[in-house]
Parts: sequence; C-alpha cells; structure tokens
Amino acid sequence: MRPAPGLVPSGGTLYDERVLAAWRRLGMACRDVPLPGPWPEPDAAARARLAAALRSCRVGPDGDRVILDGLVGGCCPAELADARAGLALALLVHLPLDAEPGLPDAARARLHAAEQDALAVAGRVLVPSAFAARDLAARFALSEAPVVARPGQDPAPLADGSDPPLLVMVGAFTPGKNHALALAALAALTDRPWRLTLAGGEPARASTLPALRHRVAAAGLGGRVRFAGVLRDAALDALWAAADLLLLPSLAETYGMVVSEALARGVPCLVGAGTGAVEALVGPAGSTPPAGAALDPDDPEAWRAALARWLDDPGLRAAWRARAVLRRAELRPWDDTARTIARAVGG
Repeated sequence: MRPAPGLVPSGGTLYDERVLAAWRRLGMACRDVPLPGPWPEPDAAARARLAAALRSCRVGPDGDRVILDGLVGGCCPAELADARAGLALALLVHLPLDAEPGLPDAARARLHAAEQDALAVAGRVLVPSAFAARDLAARFALSEAPVVARPGQDPAPLADGSDPPLLVMVGAFTPGKNHALALAALAALTDRPWRLTLAGGEPARASTLPALRHRVAAAGLGGRVRFAGVLRDAALDALWAAADLLLLPSLAETYGMVVSEALARGVPCLVGAGTGAVEALVGPAGSTPPAGAALDPDDPEAWRAALARWLDDPGLRAAWRARAVLRRAELRPWDDTARTIARAVGG
C-alpha cells in the first residue's frame, strides 16, 4: 500500500513501482494498492481508505503479507493497530517522517510520535540503505534491526557528456533538495565554462522554484541555467546522455537513487556529506575511491571550491569518470531488491 502517484515524481514512488514490476517479472503474486490522500498528513477520508484497504486483506497463516510505504503507514498507527490481528504488516521507510527539512516543530513532533507508534505495530521494518537503518535506530525505539533493501538500477548506456560541461540536478523543488546552495556556488564561477540543467517537479506545498528562478535572474545566470521541468523516458535519457556531473546537495537523503542513475551512465557526483547519498556514491562496502565527493550541504564555499577544481582539472574529471564506470559495474538489478523484500516479509 502506497500513496497514489502524484504529478511530481519522487524517489519513494519510483522505488515502489520498480519493486512491483520486479515481483511481476519474477512471477511473484502481488497487488498494488495506491491510496489517494494528503500523505503524511492524512484527512479523515484518506484514513478511511487505508482502513478499508487493510480490512480487505486476507488474514491467517496463508494470508496477505502487507507492505506499507512509510508515507502512508507511518502516520496512521491506529489504523495499523486495528488491522494487525492475523495480518503480517511491514513498514517500508524511505525517509522518516520527521526528517523532512523545513517542517514546523509541532508537525515534526506529531509525525515523530505517530511513526514511533506505527513502527511498534509493524512486524517488520524495511529501509533502503545501511545509513537509513542506523538513522532509524537513532531516532526511534525499534524491537529489531530494520532489513536493508537497497534500490536497484536498470542498465543504461554511458553518457557522452557535453562541451561546455553540463551539470545536472534531478529532483523536486523542495527545501530539502537544497538547489539554492548549488546556485550560490556556481554564481561565483562565471569565469569558467559550464551549464546547469535543473529537472524536477514543483510540489503543491513549500515549492522553492519561484525563489530559484528569481535567484538565477538576479545573478545573471539565465543563459547558463535551464529549468527543464519533469522529464521522463526519452527526455530524461537525453539529459543523462549529455550530463557530465550530478549535483545532489540534499540536506536529507536515505539513499539517493538519482546517484545510481548517474553512475549507471558513468556520470560522477557531488553529494551532501552526512546523508545516505554517500552510500550510493561509494557502494555498500565503500571499497572504491569515490566517483566524485561528499561535501557539507551547508557550506557553499566547499561546493564552489570542489566545482572549481573539477572544472579546471581535466585529469580530475577523467579520474572521477573512470571511478564512476567502476561503480557502474557494481550496481545491482531491481530483481535483487524485490527478492530481499520478499524474503523479509515471508513471501
């Protein structure tokens, strides 16, 4: 059970859809239950839809194994508690509800309390990374360690790159994605050749897009920065084919699937230090030199300096590209993710 997909794609939505597709490809019986509603702040109608969906599940030893996306299940502990008798419930936590940047204190506290209760009800907890497992254990009292089911990645052709170098940011225009930091860093590098494409959707609430457009205009960067909107399929593939470097200065990431998308094409990445995106960059074992760098997402000067080095040094660009190609070979398919989740819930 998951939020009904909206107009703005998210990493959680993509993860859910890829796992569902993998189960079907592997011949595993599954049912997709998208639930409309203003998750994770559900109204009465959304709660009623969730409760009805849970009541429709088969109970007993041979009953349904129910996996709830954390955006739906994490905020509805009462509905989970009412339905748990005879049901195997698992909670898939893409990002803790109280970890979303920009939340008012009261909302953060309310969501934290709800998610703590939901985690206590769920028989199994799933997360997308070892970073996420550690973070969840630090935030909440857990009865057992979460199961790590890292995102997979579809094969993709190596990027050709561009001249001048094309930097890309792919993600919704929310405060947590921290687009403003990248623009601040690049505004100090107008003496170097570069272009930036920002691809992503505008959320219904807390959109940063108007402020970013104003910042680009005020800095005179209109000729270098392109707002591409939501890109899918061939249009997104074309962007990746032209890309030279991914920027992901997010304040919070439990994995950062866009990093895997970049690495699958041999595109190196700059990511926010202290986030799960570092795990995506270096791999689970962290054994290979990074195909890029992890930088403080609150320090635009660090990002400016790293970008300057990359733009100025062809040898560094070649080294990061070579490391990205090495990480590309380590990426695992979505079938592995799907099997991990199925084993965890007894499917």
